[in-house]
Amino acid sequence: MSNGETSNATIGIIKTITRTIETEQRGLSAMQAALPEGLGDAFAYAAELIELSGGAVVVTGMGKSGLIGRKIAATLASTGTPSHFVHPGEASHGDLGMIGPRDVVLALSWSARRRSSPISSLIHGASITSSLPSPPGPIARWAAPPMSGCFCR
Repeated sequence: MSNGETSNATIGIIKTITRTIETEQRGLSAMQAALPEGLGDAFAYAAELIELSGGAVVVTGMGKSGLIGRKIAATLASTGTPSHFVHPGEASHGDLGMIGPRDVVLALSWSARRRSSPISSLIHGASITSSLPSPPGPIARWAAPPMSGCFCR
């Protein structure tokens, strides 16, 4: 706008951006608050597991968790940590061979309610960590320890 006025569309966009930033700030604050409550230990465990495993990080998840998992795997790979994504639905159709005994599986789930996962039966000695909501569901039994309880919408 040439007269210096802010349009209604611009005001709406600024409000949306502000809400997004506020949501991210709440999420980061929740994570920070959860660090001394066990999340820090879980993150440290996962980091040590990845560093010492000698294998790749295999990220898995369904739906939006899977989309985020693909980005995590790509980011890890781009920063020098061998990693790839395995879709849990495809795992039982041949992709299990992508998971080795020295790999670390990072299982992402928002609902964490799935009682059985193709990944759980395929992990040939691989270590598993996970990112789950609170309270974690049955999927948490495969993770040691699950990183849970710090996520907000």
